Amino acid sequence: MQASENTAVAIHTDPNGSSRQLALSGVAPGEYQARFATMISGAHRFRIKASGLSARGQVFTREHLLSAIVGRRTDDPPGGDP
Repeated sequence: MQASENTAVAIHTDPNGSSRQLALSGVAPGEYQARFATMISGAHRFRIKASGLSARGQVFTREHLLSAIVGRRTDDPPGGDP
């Protein structure tokens, strides 16, 4: 296995409990990104899984859990009437 064969994926779980896998694109050594859009408000979880070779040539696997809160956009001022 070569460092160029490192892989990273994200498993996204929405507030309703539905999961999907997101492809992560390498943007720099050890850096990956993905974009997605949602219409579902609430807490979204992302389980990031990476594997491959470290800079020292050691095989590695890593997992990391991230969360994001998505809210609905509103044009109403806070507290109701202006």
